[in-house]
Amino acid sequence: MAFSLLLYGFYFILRFSSLISSSFKKRLKEMNFTMVISAQKENIGRYLTFENGKIKSKRGDFENPNFSLVWANASVGFKIMLKGEPEAFMQAVTEGNLQMNGDAAIVMWFMETTNQMKGIYMKGADKE
Repeated sequence: MAFSLLLYGFYFILRFSSLISSSFKKRLKEMNFTMVISAQKENIGRYLTFENGKIKSKRGDFENPNFSLVWANASVGFKIMLKGEPEAFMQAVTEGNLQMNGDAAIVMWFMETTNQMKGIYMKGADKE
């Protein structure tokens, strides 16, 4: 349950960030793709579609996403996503707790975008 709520909260924060930051909104217009974040063991997931600067999301899976982040289980996914530290994600990959599948360029863009999103809340929304 906590993992599902975290995934929905992540979607909500992405959308809210695009409303309060013009640079973040501009960033979202750079790519169109669909991704899935899921927990393999519990069969929990959410997909997010980024299209022309807008984000849509639904519970469940998506056939043929551009990339997916598949956590070994919801507990590990919850703990590491809540931290939001790139090093923790990379450690999860090396330990076999996270599989990143799909287009590497989009994965990198997404990781950079989430770091930019964190920056919005650290310094406040830009005033453009």
